[in-house]
Amino acid sequence: MQQPPPRGRRSFWQWYRAQTRFARIGLGCASIFVALLLCTVALTVYGSTLPPTRAPTHAVILTTPRPTATQATQAPRPTATPTTTPTRTPTPTPSKVTVPHLGGAITDFIAKYGQPVDHSDPYTYGWFRGNNGDSLRVSTLIDPHHVDEIDVQAVNGDMSNTASASALCTAFNPSDARQLRRVPVTDPSGLDSGFDVVYISSSLAREDTSDQYQDSQQNNVTPGTFDIKYNYMPGTQSIGSCEVLIGDQQEVP
Repeated sequence: MQQPPPRGRRSFWQWYRAQTRFARIGLGCASIFVALLLCTVALTVYGSTLPPTRAPTHAVILTTPRPTATQATQAPRPTATPTTTPTRTPTPTPSKVTVPHLGGAITDFIAKYGQPVDHSDPYTYGWFRGNNGDSLRVSTLIDPHHVDEIDVQAVNGDMSNTASASALCTAFNPSDARQLRRVPVTDPSGLDSGFDVVYISSSLAREDTSDQYQDSQQNNVTPGTFDIKYNYMPGTQSIGSCEVLIGDQQEVP
């Protein structure tokens, strides 16, 4: 028995034409729908890869309205009240005041005690004249501008004891004076006539030359040496006067 020959494989177009009319229309619509769906999916995927679009920003400029000329005239400026600046009074510079002292300037004595009441001798100046003469007398025998001897006389018993006499006489000591010794003084008859106190001062040593400092025997002593001799009143232990002199000329060995 002879078998029928095998059928050849049909193409898609032959298969399509072999369909009924309604089937072909349905297949066409389905194809269009699938194509649109694929395009939609493709566009969606493509859109997700794009960077996000920024919304445009708009700069807002705030302006402060300037006052008009009319507004400026409505607000008058306050009038400044002038202030008075006090005038400074210059502070006077105090003049240098030097305490009168042995070896100091004669002008220091005149500045403190005024013009002397006795200046008949050009090398001697006296103040406070009393019954027994001037209670303060200074001499400028070595240098006409500097004092080298001071005599102080008791007034109304103001040297009645050693303490009061010392306060009056040592007031003319240089500020750096330092006491060395105290020795008694006797008169020619051997009676006590007072005592002598010897000092030394570095500042006084700069006032005169070294050969001006001598003792009672005309021997040179340490520059800056001076002494104060306290004299008793006759027949008493009361001090009547004192003599301040450079060197050690009042101490009798």
